[in-house]
Amino acid sequence: MTIQYKVSYSFVSLPNTAIADYADTIIKALTGNAGFPNPPVALTLVETQKQDFLVKLAATAQGGTLATSAKNDAWDVLTGSLRQLAAYVQSLAGNDL
Repeated sequence: MTIQYKVSYSFVSLPNTAIADYADTIIKALTGNAGFPNPPVALTLVETQKQDFLVKLAATAQGGTLATSAKNDAWDVLTGSLRQLAAYVQSLAGNDL
């Protein structure tokens, strides 16, 4: 029986403070990686989305539903891009670790 490896999407459960670090790890792992030459989302865009999320996360320190809503929207955008990158890695790597 062959073991089937799959990319984990568990990053969506990370706390707000950890998702930016996770995004950094993904950006570093894919930048210049010949095995993944054409990511579906530009890594510079993911960096911009991460920075936007961090700004909006910091704004929630003052409280308020608008700030929280803006942070949640930025989280959705960032994790959406990370999901696309995860699917891309899975599609190219398949069962090859």
